[in-house]
Amino acid sequence: MKTRLALLVIVLSLADLPASQGSEVSLFDAPLAGGTIYCDGARRGSAVMVDGPEGSSQLAGVFIVSAAHVFYDLHSGQRYQDCYFDYRGLEHLPGYRATLSTQWLQLGDFDPREDPSQARNGHGDWAVAYLPEPPRAAKRHQPIQLAGPDEWPVSRSQEFYLLAWDPDSQRVVTSGPCEGLPSTPADIGGGLWPGQWLDNCGDGRPGSSGGGLLWKDGEYLSLLAIRTGAHWRLGEPGAAANSQANWDPAWSANTSRGVDGEVLQAMLQLAASAVR
Repeated sequence: MKTRLALLVIVLSLADLPASQGSEVSLFDAPLAGGTIYCDGARRGSAVMVDGPEGSSQLAGVFIVSAAHVFYDLHSGQRYQDCYFDYRGLEHLPGYRATLSTQWLQLGDFDPREDPSQARNGHGDWAVAYLPEPPRAAKRHQPIQLAGPDEWPVSRSQEFYLLAWDPDSQRVVTSGPCEGLPSTPADIGGGLWPGQWLDNCGDGRPGSSGGGLLWKDGEYLSLLAIRTGAHWRLGEPGAAANSQANWDPAWSANTSRGVDGEVLQAMLQLAASAVR
């Protein structure tokens, strides 16, 4: 009962709490915190294991974040029915898969009928899940700490990395370093909502949605945002214009949704439910 009350106090005091418990994950170790989302017979996107909220260290399960749109068939607008988290994307190995129950899954206010490439639709494109029984292989490795909004860089930085599925190597990898910045009215994202991030990490190939935009501050990495898609102006060559050498965020960018209070609140609610 004391644990449950403590978590309820956490939910009511979100603004006063740190975003995570502070696992220190290096660039070398980061791929060990990644995985993929597999729904209705196919790999749909990426996911990242993250630190639980303050006060949840006694829970046996694991928290993951991803993008909401990977849980939808964007042609029909319907939710996929049977979903799994595959640690490191290795679903064929024993002990690398965990069931994703709708009971332990919260999605943002994402509308699958809207065009996900439009910047205004990225705000609700997030997902948080709790795995009461995580993959056995994942229990030996550290999740990544979350960078709360008060820790976000305030300008363009070259210390970003993308943790996501790579279709060429058929595994979860960390790519970078690359550039990222918070969106403003001067770029292609238009700065339409707080927590909108642009970057030139990777080339937006299938499977990267739901991956983690990581920020390297010193020796260790933290998760700043969730990869949601890409934008480019008509007439531009899409991902090719996103080259690291000549990136102009006014014309093209990969896009990510910052892990802020709304996402953290969902995580806290899942943690509170887990101890009931």
